[in-house]
Parts: sequence; structure tokens; C-alpha cells
Amino acid sequence: MNLYFDNAATSWPKAPGVAQALFNNIKSMKGSPGRSHSYDSDRLVFGVRQSLADLLGTDDSSRIVFGLNTTQMINTAIRGILKQEDHVITTSMEHNAVSRTLRYMEKQAGIKLTVVQSSPEGFADIDSILKRITERTKMVVINHASNVTGAVNSLHYIGNILKDSNAFFMVDAAQTIGAVDIDVKQNNIDLLAGPGHKNLLGPTGIGFLYISERCKPDPLVFGGTGSFSDSDFQPEVLPDCYESGTPNIPGLAGLSASLDYIRTTGVTSISKSKTRLSEKMLEGLLCIKGLKMYGPGTSRNRLPVFSFDIEGKDIVDVAEMLNKNHGVITRVGLHCSPWAHQTAGSYPEGTIRISPGLFNTDEDMHVMFKALEHSARNC
Repeated sequence: MNLYFDNAATSWPKAPGVAQALFNNIKSMKGSPGRSHSYDSDRLVFGVRQSLADLLGTDDSSRIVFGLNTTQMINTAIRGILKQEDHVITTSMEHNAVSRTLRYMEKQAGIKLTVVQSSPEGFADIDSILKRITERTKMVVINHASNVTGAVNSLHYIGNILKDSNAFFMVDAAQTIGAVDIDVKQNNIDLLAGPGHKNLLGPTGIGFLYISERCKPDPLVFGGTGSFSDSDFQPEVLPDCYESGTPNIPGLAGLSASLDYIRTTGVTSISKSKTRLSEKMLEGLLCIKGLKMYGPGTSRNRLPVFSFDIEGKDIVDVAEMLNKNHGVITRVGLHCSPWAHQTAGSYPEGTIRISPGLFNTDEDMHVMFKALEHSARNC
């Protein structure tokens, strides 16, 4: 039996009802929203949009736009807003979805990029960010939580600091949406990107972007939206402006089911469960001889995302033994976040990452710790 501990990449198992919702949609739902007399698909898309708006604390669901994944949505926000000579500030803990997009804009569009060093645990240096804001600063981009160390930044603190500036506040919420309460209004967030397949416990192939009233990115993709079809210009209204082409209706059906589960369970309850998982992980990992952990040493302000290496051991060998001999599935390497590993001190080798999910049991954790102890000793 395999034990899955790579929920920072994608959640498994999915929320109850997701698989059935996907199956039912493919089997019975006909037509595309806005393109045929298929009112069921129109209602489905509107319902998911409204559920996400409720989750994020906005009363205008048209400001939630859908795409393939968080990376596409991050590109829409960054490339759709930043122009030549614009200044943008980010941190040294960002995922490649942010860092590569910003480097591209630096090279191709001539933006001015400032990368502020975070702490080795993964927390943003907010005072240093504040000192680097100028009149030309167009955007501050921060990941809510690191996919390497699990450190969770305070959106409320950062958002209030930026409130009186002209800079847009953009958040990569890939690791937190569904596991941490987020209110875009209270935290003065202008742009927030997230996936359906991580802590929202839905299927892959769905990402979303919240866009505040303050900003209007240029769309990256143009084409049919099922609306304003008499014009050969892209619609300017939201969400149509950013949703060209046929959407992933089965994926949205699955996400609808997972959002029902999140709403019924409650993000506060899920957050408490995540804290409990972090406490168990810390307790178990610190007992393993030679293990060096990267990231916060307490369960406060962190997610159950743990990166580590083991003295004198090849991390690839350890991860392979965990999988082949014990059926424990983890992730090893740089986790698409080389900046984060450079900041934490685990570059260039990277780490083994273990990220338990909401449905992992105490027995799962016990088996995993025993397997890790054995692999670390015998690899």
C-alpha cells in the first residue's frame, strides 16, 4: 500500500464527491457556458465563481477569473500589468512561476526588479520591502506560504503597509487557499492567484485569479468568449476579458464539489488540522538521527510542508528507498523553487520534502516515520 505525502504538489485523495462530480459532468452535461442553450453549465461556472468569491471575502464574483493553473494566472497578472521601466519588488522565496515570469519581464520588457532577501526559515523581510518602495514601484509580489519551508507570511501586515502606496499587492496563494483564511478586502490584496488541486482538494487543470477594482491587467489570450460575438475586439468586461476559449467544465464540476466540502468543513477547522499535522511532523522528524530540517522550528505560522536532508546520505537514495521499500511517496530536489533553496541553505542539492494532507491519519504518520528512520539508517 502506498502512502502519499506530496500534498504540497497536488492533494490526494481529493475531497469526497469530486470524482463523482467529474464523472457525472462528462457523462451528462451538454454544451459550453455562453455558447449553447446549456443553462446547467452556465449555472455551474457561476456557482464556482461565487463560491471562490465567498471564500476570498469579495462580493463581486466577476472578479474571479478562471484559467488552467496558478502559473497561468500569475503570468496574466504580472505580464498583463507591468510595463517598461516599472519597478517590482518580490522575495527570495518565490516559486519559478513568479521568478521566471519576472526575469522574462526584466529581460524582454525592461522592468526594474528588486529581490528582497527573506529569512532562512522562509519569512519575508517586510521592513526591507517597505524601504525599497519608490514612486515607480508598480507591484509587490509575495507568496503567502513557501512550498519549500512551509513558512506562512502575514498578508494583513503586508497589505496594510502597502495600503498607502500606489503599488499593487499580488499574492501567490498556491499553498494556502483552502487551508488558511484569506480576505482580499481586509488584507488590501489587488491580485491573488491560486489552484484548485492543492488545499482546495479539487482536480488539476483549474486555476483562478482575483482582480481588484484598482487594477486591470491586459489579457494574454484573445478569442471567443461566448459574449459580444458581433465584435472582433476582445471584450473589456470581467470575467469575459480573461476567459477566451472553452473552459474546463469537468474540472469546474470537480472544483464545485470540493468547494462544497471546504465550505461544510470550514477553513478554520482545516487550518487547525494542518497545525496538528505540523506538530506531529516536528515531533517525528526531530527524533531522526542526522536529520537537518529547513524552515520554521515550530508549528506557528507554518503549513505541514517539511524539507530536510540527512547527514552523509544522498537525498535521492533516501527518497527512492522510502518509495520502493516502504511505499512512501515524497518529493525530492529543488521543488521548482531554486531561490527558496538558496535562501534556506539547501541549494544546489535540494531536499526531501514531506507534506502530509488533510486525510492522512495518525497511523499513516507513524508508518512514515518508521520508514524514514529505516531509510535514513540503511540507505
